[in-house]
Amino acid sequence: MLVSWQAKNIGWQPPTADWIPPGVPDARPAPAGWQFWVPNPILLAAATKTLTKKALVTMGVGAAMFLFGIIATIVDESMASSGGRFFVFTGLILVGLLRIIMGIVRLVRAPLMAKRSLSTFR
Repeated sequence: MLVSWQAKNIGWQPPTADWIPPGVPDARPAPAGWQFWVPNPILLAAATKTLTKKALVTMGVGAAMFLFGIIATIVDESMASSGGRFFVFTGLILVGLLRIIMGIVRLVRAPLMAKRSLSTFR
């Protein structure tokens, strides 16, 4: 039970110095300056690493989609060079570019999102 409570409340700090634990009627208030729970730098680094890895995967998948769309368009166009029709893989190219942009945004925001995930009030 304690572990699940800690997982739900990681990074949480009491709002005031006179905070009393809920459900403990005889508890005295916390002293001034006392922090019940402070962010753990090891957990912050792990969360940042996880979010960064997800961002890089998103960028990699987007780059693969983009390149595949460009290559498929070039190959199809070269096969139809004698005046035939060919496909432009616009959807694949655009979705690939969108995923690259999403990955860049996630990569830039990873440290902030990791910090927020460890310091939200619950």
